[in-house]
Amino acid sequence: PPSDSDHSMLLVLGVLTGSFIFVADLSRAITIPHEVQFMRASSYQGTESTGSVTITGLERVDLRGRHVLVVEDIVDTGLTLKEIKSELKRKGCASVHTASLLVKKTHKRIENAPPVEYVAFEIEDEFVVGYGLDYNQSLRHLPFVAVFKQS
Repeated sequence: PPSDSDHSMLLVLGVLTGSFIFVADLSRAITIPHEVQFMRASSYQGTESTGSVTITGLERVDLRGRHVLVVEDIVDTGLTLKEIKSELKRKGCASVHTASLLVKKTHKRIENAPPVEYVAFEIEDEFVVGYGLDYNQSLRHLPFVAVFKQS
């Protein structure tokens, strides 16, 4: 088996908190040796994007020369993914690819949003919860994805 310092092993990097269930399922389906780590990137408050991205958790992972698969729960504007990919490249990753459970069909996508190479489902531009996705830290536990409607 590869050692802890084997930088040729794929690094599956989940973006907390929404991706945790998808990362677990995806990790079980990946048939090559891989390591799983998590980072945080936040740009939402309630149902709206704040327009700025805060990234934490990368300081404890040696990324130089690593092949990384970033796993998102949902890609909306693409801003968070753009900032994550930029940060990973600055940290010296050999390659950075992306997977997302959901990608929204939206007119809000930023002009230079990076493509998502692996997409499980494309959805309409609605706010969704469940399967790890939340509304103000609630409803993540649902075993399905549902459109959230405020009353």
